[in-house]
Amino acid sequence: MRDTCLACGRPIFTTALRVPIVTLAQQWTHGSRRIDRKHAPIPTNHDFEVIR
Repeated sequence: MRDTCLACGRPIFTTALRVPIVTLAQQWTHGSRRIDRKHAPIPTNHDFEVIR
């Protein structure tokens, strides 16, 4: 699934959640660029909650 990050406007996509159990959970990611790791990807068309 693809979307645009609300914080930076760059494209984001979903990848499989990296846990040792079998699951269908997905997580949003920018990819592997170092500059994109400074903030969490926030999809524009989904509700989100900031958890500190």
